[in-house]
Amino acid sequence: MAISCLLIVLWASENFLLQALTLISDAPSPESALISRPIKRSLVRATINLLSASVIVLLAPRWLLRLVIVLDGIASIILYAYFDYFSFPLSWTVMVNQSTEGATFTDSLLALIPPGIAVGITICIALNLALISLRDRYLKPTILARQWGIRIGICYFTLVFVLVAFIRPMSGLATWHSLSHIGSLYGYTISWGGESAYRDNENLLQMANEAAKVTSDKLANIEPDIGFNGHIVIIQVESLDYAILNSQVNNRWVMPRLRRLLSGGISYEIEAVHQSGSSDADFVMLTGRLPVGIVAPYRVDGFEYKDCLPHLAKTHGYETVSLHGNRGTFFSRRACFQQMGFDRLLFQEELVTLGLPESDWGIEDSRVFEMSSDLIEQSTQPQFHFLVTLTTHTPFSFLPANAPQLFSESTSMLQKYCNNMYYMDRILCDYLQRLPEQTTVVIYGDHDSRVKYESKGDTTLERVPFAIIRVGEQIQQNRLQETNVAIGLLDCATYVRRQFGVTPARRPR
Repeated sequence: MAISCLLIVLWASENFLLQALTLISDAPSPESALISRPIKRSLVRATINLLSASVIVLLAPRWLLRLVIVLDGIASIILYAYFDYFSFPLSWTVMVNQSTEGATFTDSLLALIPPGIAVGITICIALNLALISLRDRYLKPTILARQWGIRIGICYFTLVFVLVAFIRPMSGLATWHSLSHIGSLYGYTISWGGESAYRDNENLLQMANEAAKVTSDKLANIEPDIGFNGHIVIIQVESLDYAILNSQVNNRWVMPRLRRLLSGGISYEIEAVHQSGSSDADFVMLTGRLPVGIVAPYRVDGFEYKDCLPHLAKTHGYETVSLHGNRGTFFSRRACFQQMGFDRLLFQEELVTLGLPESDWGIEDSRVFEMSSDLIEQSTQPQFHFLVTLTTHTPFSFLPANAPQLFSESTSMLQKYCNNMYYMDRILCDYLQRLPEQTTVVIYGDHDSRVKYESKGDTTLERVPFAIIRVGEQIQQNRLQETNVAIGLLDCATYVRRQFGVTPARRPR
C-alpha cells in the first residue's frame, strides 16, 4: 500500500505543478470566501488531484493505469508547450474548434518547448511506470484497496458536486470567466467539462459582439492622415518580431533592406493581438475590431462582417484581392473573407489551379508575392491586396532549398529564425521594388516568434512592428517613431480605416 500511496502523491504533485505553471487565476472570485485567495484555491485543487489520482491508481486495471500515466504525460508536454507559446492555457473550446490547426501546429509548439521541461516530464512518466511495476511485482490487487478506491471516489465526486453546485458554478464560463480562472480551482479536466456544457456558439457570439464594441484610436493625435492615392497592399508577416529589425549576426543586419525602407515611412513597435492563433491579427486589421480571444474569430458563426476594409476599399473604387498560401479552410478564413466583401480570394486551392507549385507548407511566400505583383501590373483599376504570409512559421523549417541564409548550417531555433527573417527581408523587399510608385504598403507582424535572443529583452509581451511606406515617396523622415503611448494592433487598424474616412465611436478601452 505504501508504494501505491507514493505513486498517488507523486502523480498528483506532477499535475499540480503543471496546473500552477499554466492555470493562473486572472480574476477575483467574489462568490465565496472559501476560495477567494489563491492559496485556498490551490489547496482545493491539490485535494482534487490527490483524490482523482487515488481513484485511478486503486481501481484502474494495470494496463489501463499504465496507459493513463503515459497519455497524461504526453498531455502535460502539449499543455505546457501551448501555454509557453500563447501565454494562455489550452481550452476545450480551442480543441474542439481548432483541432485541424492544432494538429498542424503541434510540431511547431513542441519545437519551442524548453528541453528541460520535456526531459523532466519524461522522467516523471518513467518514474511513475517504475512504481507501478514495483507495486505489481510485490503486491496483488486486494479487496481492501478497491474498497478504499470506491470510498475515495465517493469523496471526489461529492467534493466536485459541492464546488460546482454551491461555491464556484461552471456557469461563469458562459460570461468572461476564463479557463485560467476556473482552472485555478478545478484543474484542466473538470474545467474542460464545464466548457463543453456552457460554451456553445450562441455564448461565443455574444462574447464576440461584446469584444467588437471596444475601440482604440491612439494614433489619431500622433500621426496625420496620409490618404490613399494609388494601389494599397497590406502584408501580415508570419512571426515577425519588432526586435529582429534591430538585430545583427556577425555585424550583419538580419533584415537590412526592410530597415532602409522603413526609414522613409511610418513605423511603430506595437503589441500584437494573439490569443487563439494568427487569425486574431488579420481579423483585427480587416474588421477594426478585437476578436473574442477564446477561439479563432472566424469560427464564431453568425458574426456580422460589416464595414470591413475590403468593403471600404470597394466603395473607393478598388478591386479587392486576398492572397494566402494556405488552405481557405484553415482557421475558416474563406467563408468569412467572402462575407467581408473581397472580390477575389486566392488561397492555396486557387493558387495551385493557377500553376503555382506547392511546398511542404502551402504555397511558398515568394510565389504569392509574385502573383500579387503580376495582378497589380495587369490591372486596369486600383488594387487592394491583403496578403498573409506563412513560410516563416515555426519551427522555421519551411524555407526553400535556394533561400539566402545567414547560417549555412542552422542548428538552434534562433539560427533558424534569423535565416527565416533574412529570407523574408529579401523576398519582401524584392516584391516592394516591383510595385508601381505611389503604392501604399502596410506591413505588420502577426505575433511574436517566441524565440529568445539578447536584443529582444522582455518577452512577456508580444511586440511586433507596424509600418506604412509608400513606393517611390517618403512619408516621414524618422526611421522608428518613438512614443510614450502604448500602441496596439487595434490602434493601427483604426488608423488604416481612418484613411478611408471611417472614424470609430469613442469608447474607453
